Amino acid sequence: MEHFKDRFIQALERAGMTRAELSRKTGISESILSYYASGKATPRKGKLMLICNALNTSPGWLLFGEEAVSFATEDMLIEVYRNLDNDRQKALLNYAKYLEIMDE
Repeated sequence: MEHFKDRFIQALERAGMTRAELSRKTGISESILSYYASGKATPRKGKLMLICNALNTSPGWLLFGEEAVSFATEDMLIEVYRNLDNDRQKALLNYAKYLEIMDE
């Protein structure tokens, strides 16, 4: 059974990246990345997202080995939105607006 540390190392290899390169790209110290690679720690949300973005992988796969949904329907997005509290709904809308701006 694979654990986070195994998928983390695999994702690094797939990206052709060393921990030093990942550190430079994410701002996460090499010592913290070593803890992740050894299984002594698992990243929290903020660091996890930095790692996923740099390694072009999904949090679901990195944490649990689950493949990400390859597409999202409008209904799926609406359901997620409705299940969030007001603050997170605002955060989601702000993030969606940010993504929209980035595409321009």
